[in-house]
Amino acid sequence: MKKLAILIPLHKSNLNDHEKKSLQYIVTNLDNKNIFLILPEKLRDSFNYKNLNKVYFSDKYFISQKTYNKLLLSLDFFLKFNSFDYALIYQLDSYLIQESERLKDFFNEDYVGSPHINVKKKRFNGILNGGFSLRAIGPSINVLSSVKIHFTLNSVISILRYFTALNRLKSFIKFFFKIIFIYISDKFYKKEKILFLGGVSLDGNSLVVTSGLGNIYLIDSITGKKQWKKNFLVQFSRPPLIFKNKVFAVSDDNQTFCLNLKNGEIIWNHIGNLEEVSIIGGSKPAAIDNTVVLSYSSGEIYALDENDGSLIWFDNVGSSNYFSRSALNDIQSP
Repeated sequence: MKKLAILIPLHKSNLNDHEKKSLQYIVTNLDNKNIFLILPEKLRDSFNYKNLNKVYFSDKYFISQKTYNKLLLSLDFFLKFNSFDYALIYQLDSYLIQESERLKDFFNEDYVGSPHINVKKKRFNGILNGGFSLRAIGPSINVLSSVKIHFTLNSVISILRYFTALNRLKSFIKFFFKIIFIYISDKFYKKEKILFLGGVSLDGNSLVVTSGLGNIYLIDSITGKKQWKKNFLVQFSRPPLIFKNKVFAVSDDNQTFCLNLKNGEIIWNHIGNLEEVSIIGGSKPAAIDNTVVLSYSSGEIYALDENDGSLIWFDNVGSSNYFSRSALNDIQSP
């Protein structure tokens, strides 16, 4: 029997009457142990409702629609619910008007959502509206972990309509160059000799190498044999860290990937603030006990639990309680 998680994103503690009614219906009619409130860290001590499950993410994901979309496109989000088969994203401007059992009729689909309509131009832009949407957890993790892209004519038309309708020229340019990057990596560097080196880390016989082409390798330092290779849609320009049979690698677009040293599978990932312009490179992550400390080109410094990536503490060089620019001015140096 497939398991369904009901995920209710909230960015505020004070709900209006409609939102209270929508939430009350869900709580009354569905199994509460499968209901999860998705909340910002700032509400950790100030929000309590019916003793429902609560999952907290960084406040930065709840600033705007754009940052919220980044949360729903992060691998870490879906890994939190890996014990379920499906997730129903249920924003409180929605209302479930039929029996929840009807949702099982769609359990053969990977994504079911409402259409995105350009009201002004009166045209359909694609199935991109996720306020009330059903998502398969496993396939979502696979897609976000994969570097393979499958294009059809219909998908290309939908993408073009989407960017055109929302006047997102910058987003389209970023998307276009990311596709070019993937194509070059796949077509021209299939026999890559670890060009564009990002950095290396050695622990016993395990040599981990990061690459500017988005690859991370595990190599046996004695035999020189490649144990595994993982490719990500990002560039690495700093050394990785090997710690407690895990690999920690920070990308140039301010993401941290925690991998299983044995097989290269992703355990968790963390996302910092994305910048339009940043300095390439940076410091290697540091670790002690169960804590990994890392920095991003944005000046952010995070201390995370090495097991699951949960936040221990955070600071920013630009507005710091502990650091000053004069005392800590080499955050981006190798």
